[in-house]
Amino acid sequence: MNRWADPSAAEAQTALLAQLAVWQTRAEDPLPVVPGGYRPKRDLRNYLAPYA
Repeated sequence: MNRWADPSAAEAQTALLAQLAVWQTRAEDPLPVVPGGYRPKRDLRNYLAPYA
């Protein structure tokens, strides 16, 4: 049952949103910055290419 709009669930909604914000911050991928950028993992002609 979806209770997102239920006013009686506002406290739980706030707690869940706070937990989600913390998780999103921790899960951020800290990729290093590469001079010249990253090589694309797909073929530039937009078809499947085998990568080793």
